[in-house]
Amino acid sequence: MPLHTRILLGLAVGAALGLAANLGLGADHGVVKFALTYIAGPIGQVFLRMLSMVVMPLVFASIALGVAGVGDIRRAGRMGIKTLAFFLVTTALASALGLFLVSIVDPGAYVLPAVRDE
Repeated sequence: MPLHTRILLGLAVGAALGLAANLGLGADHGVVKFALTYIAGPIGQVFLRMLSMVVMPLVFASIALGVAGVGDIRRAGRMGIKTLAFFLVTTALASALGLFLVSIVDPGAYVLPAVRDE
């Protein structure tokens, strides 16, 4: 079985088991709390920390190899300025889009006050 099929199958089985546990036993059940606190929580934290340990060196190596591949330091400077400008423009567009969507959707408007305070 190909890797992508096994990954999607594992994702589907995990989602189905999690949904069944929450709906069948309830989120406040001792078994569900135990599994979340002592199994899923630590495994998830380890996975995220391992992922960040892999991503940081890959990003650094990609940037270093990209700059080394440019050759001329003046071209690298111009490319850096263009990259910074692109980053700032896309960040501003993403922020504006986010603010626009929040003003239209108004998230949390229909949440009960008791749930909101909780």
